[in-house]
Amino acid sequence: MSNFNNFRNEFLKLSSNTYYTSNELLKNPPKYNYYITGSDQVWNPHFFSEIGESYFLDFAINDSIKISYAASIANQIEDKYLEVFKKKLKKI
Repeated sequence: MSNFNNFRNEFLKLSSNTYYTSNELLKNPPKYNYYITGSDQVWNPHFFSEIGESYFLDFAINDSIKISYAASIANQIEDKYLEVFKKKLKKI
C-alpha cells in the first residue's frame, strides 16, 4: 500500500457514499467539519458546464470549513462565469 493510501486511511474520514452527480451531493451531502477540494484544473471554466459547482464545495454545510489544496483554474474565466467564480471562491 502506498504512503498516500496509508495517510488517507489513518487520518482522513471519508464518506462511505459514492456521488456521481452534483445533484446527488446537494440532495444528500456528507456532513463534516472540513471539506477539501483540489487538484489540477478543478476550477477550469471549460469544464464548469459539465461538472457543475461541486468542486466549489457548494454542497457543504454552511458552518463547515472549506479548504482548497493545489486547486487551479488553468484558463481565463469567461464573463458569463465570472460572478459565479467570485461568489463561490469567497466561501472557501
